Amino acid sequence: DMATIMMPLSWCRGGWWCFCVVGMILSWSRTYRSTAAFVVPQTPKFHDDWPLALAKNRKQAAGGTKKHRPLHHAPRQQNPLAVERQLLQQQSRETSYDYILGSDESGTGCWAGPIVTATVCCLLSNDDIQERRDHWRPSWLIDGVQDCKRLPHHEKMRIYHEVLHHNHIVWTLALRSATEIDAAPTVTHAIADAFQESMTTLVTTQLPRTENGQLPKVFSIVDGPSYPKQVKATATENDEEQQTLEDGHDTPLMIPGRPWPQGDTMVYSVALASILAQVTHTQIMEQEAHGAYPQYGFDVHHGYGGGGPEADHLAALHQYGPAPTWHRQSCKPVQQVLRNTTPRHSEAPEPTTAADTQDHHPKNDGSIDRRDTLQKMALLVTAPWVSSSMINPPAPAQAMYTDSKTGIRLPEKGEIADAVPRDWALVDNPLSDNDKSSLGRLDSTNDAIFYQEPRFVEHVDEQAVKLLTDYIRHQVLEKDDTTAVLDLCSSWTSHFPPSSPTTLTRVAGLGMNAPELKANPSLTEWVVQDLNDASSAELKLPYESNAFDAVLCQLSIDYLTQPGAVCREVGRVLRPGGTVHVLFSNRLFLSKAVALWTGADDIDHAFVVASYFYFCRPGLFTQIQAQDLSVRNKKNGKIVGDPLYVVTAVKA
Repeated sequence: DMATIMMPLSWCRGGWWCFCVVGMILSWSRTYRSTAAFVVPQTPKFHDDWPLALAKNRKQAAGGTKKHRPLHHAPRQQNPLAVERQLLQQQSRETSYDYILGSDESGTGCWAGPIVTATVCCLLSNDDIQERRDHWRPSWLIDGVQDCKRLPHHEKMRIYHEVLHHNHIVWTLALRSATEIDAAPTVTHAIADAFQESMTTLVTTQLPRTENGQLPKVFSIVDGPSYPKQVKATATENDEEQQTLEDGHDTPLMIPGRPWPQGDTMVYSVALASILAQVTHTQIMEQEAHGAYPQYGFDVHHGYGGGGPEADHLAALHQYGPAPTWHRQSCKPVQQVLRNTTPRHSEAPEPTTAADTQDHHPKNDGSIDRRDTLQKMALLVTAPWVSSSMINPPAPAQAMYTDSKTGIRLPEKGEIADAVPRDWALVDNPLSDNDKSSLGRLDSTNDAIFYQEPRFVEHVDEQAVKLLTDYIRHQVLEKDDTTAVLDLCSSWTSHFPPSSPTTLTRVAGLGMNAPELKANPSLTEWVVQDLNDASSAELKLPYESNAFDAVLCQLSIDYLTQPGAVCREVGRVLRPGGTVHVLFSNRLFLSKAVALWTGADDIDHAFVVASYFYFCRPGLFTQIQAQDLSVRNKKNGKIVGDPLYVVTAVKA
């Protein structure tokens, strides 16, 4: 010990002075190391307590200072992705995780508005993971990333918009509305459910699959002292059973993970998730909530309560009562207001405009003006809070029931067929005013950039894939007069059955990604063409007229920015009497879907597709019909799994 080492010095003249000097130096050295070391030094052995151990180490490393640096400026930590890299390096010897996810939420403590969860994954290459240089950092990292609560507004927005279009970062969002929060047993259950959705959606739709087509193995880090219980329950099973989906939709994806206290100050992907979640929540409250009910000041306090500006929230709550669909009636302050004050119906808060009133109190008598509704949806989708991930978008209230598991409104049986007007003379064209905003998209960059990397994944569940295959087999391929088929917006699969009819001699595929088209076993020919390219004066498909007996468009109609031109070209290449089949679900990439589609319900989607065919050129198509192909529960008639619909038309 120190006394034993320094004892000989006491025999010398001034030895005790030397003892004191050396002791001061050693003490200063320990203090220097604790303040200068990276907040998360070498990752300890992977066990249940390591997040808490790292959090304790981070607290000690902070040295009591209140100064917070961005992750890329942390002392001795030139690579903000050090945590993700260390975990991937360590796990590669044990359970071989392919990716590390980071998740955070916003809106938990609010009295009003939704809870938003975000999940982020940085796509590290093998070289990134194995890089050993201490000062190395990828060139694609976004600078200035740290806990969103410590960032000024302009920095948050800069990072937010950089993440939207980043080639090395994938992300998803999940929202739980005030109504869904009230329906959950506790707010914790609602948060866990949202985390489950955002993480599952990212793994199944955003991350590339393994060489054998399996989902990648991931490890999730969630900001906070505890891992969401619903996710934790599925993460404690054997690693060999992780991430298995049974029956396509019933069994939740098993994602192992751990909590990380103050993870948004230490883990790069968690910090990005905190920024995405908070900006999204803020934009919803400022644009949606405040736009409908400005008297509450949602643009100032964003639904939170307490002192300062939040005190005005409580005053407005007492004066006007809870705002319909926005205030959480499971929240104690709102419950207290409901108990103490009962506003007369005439005094209850109403949306600020008649249009908003229609949104909150929709009529279900079939008299809804769908063109007006869709135009309002087009305005809403231009808000910057709409995510770019492939998630189920919120639907307006025209749909007749809400799925209890997902919170998505779905049509009752027969409503999809009724969406096609019987008398088109009484219907206005949704695009008749040439309003380009109706076909605008959140991400207006060249589609070639978005689709440059192949995605060998299905965008609907296994049950919906089977429905696609069965429909194409029976309604297209087995027809006696079908010899040539065009698969528009094609990909690595056309969902043809393994054995196609012998009468089929030509299957042409037109898509955006050459490796995907080349891998499609059903195609006899393929070509890459961007149907949204407006550089040419007139869109033209690279096929002769009257060349095909049938045209397919699967899960892609919502991305077309020139639907009228595409439908006219489809009519040109179809032979007289040929059929076109547009199949769609309610899953999509929101950043690439057009405003006319985004946010509308599935009934409106069927109406929109039918309108494309009818209004593209009068008389070009006849027998326009819509059909609901979804599997429904035999007892209650509700849709099971991902829905699937088709709109068909016949060339005159």
